[in-house]
Amino acid sequence: MKDSNDTSIIKVKNYIRTFNVIDEKVLDAICSTNREDFVPKYYKSFAFTDIPIPLDHGQSMLLPSVEGLLLQSLKLNVNDNVLVVGSGSGFLAACLSKLVRNVTAIDIFQDFITKSKAVCQTNMINNIEFIQRDIQKHWEMIHSYDSVVLTFSMNDTSPITQNLRINSKAFVFIGEENSPIKFGKIISKTENNGYTREHIIQTNIKHIIKGLKNNDRENT
Repeated sequence: MKDSNDTSIIKVKNYIRTFNVIDEKVLDAICSTNREDFVPKYYKSFAFTDIPIPLDHGQSMLLPSVEGLLLQSLKLNVNDNVLVVGSGSGFLAACLSKLVRNVTAIDIFQDFITKSKAVCQTNMINNIEFIQRDIQKHWEMIHSYDSVVLTFSMNDTSPITQNLRINSKAFVFIGEENSPIKFGKIISKTENNGYTREHIIQTNIKHIIKGLKNNDRENT
């Protein structure tokens, strides 16, 4: 059984490497996290296929290729505290939890938070705090973290740049809502409130949610 599992891990690693993800720590984090546990049951056999697996509320998981490049580009430190905004299925937060000290994962939808927390508890992942929250009402919380990951696109990144602390960074997708291409970039805040931007990837991704419908509202 162990040999079969080892073979599966090697296959997944080799597949992720084809997207130019070569950081072994990142590959280990991805392959040691059971993505099948985070995807909807009808898509378990496609867990590592590079397709946008649909979630509830019209959302979808990031592609495995995007997740790998995102994690690699952040160049995380084991002592980092990381914020994931738009945690969705919880898989990306789970991968991050194996690379850093602590992860805070927030999402606007309470059912995403509830399911993600349960899956992580089942998988003995204990360094993630899941919170239902609308980031558009709490941009200031970004200031508390070494790295921030936003899993949706925005056309205005000023809420991020205004709230990052010095020597922190954010991965954000930039683009107009109806544009078929969004640009994944690392925004880093430097001394004297300066910023650098590094282009990482082009992809299509969901835009930031502008607000909840009444039947979705919780304590945001």
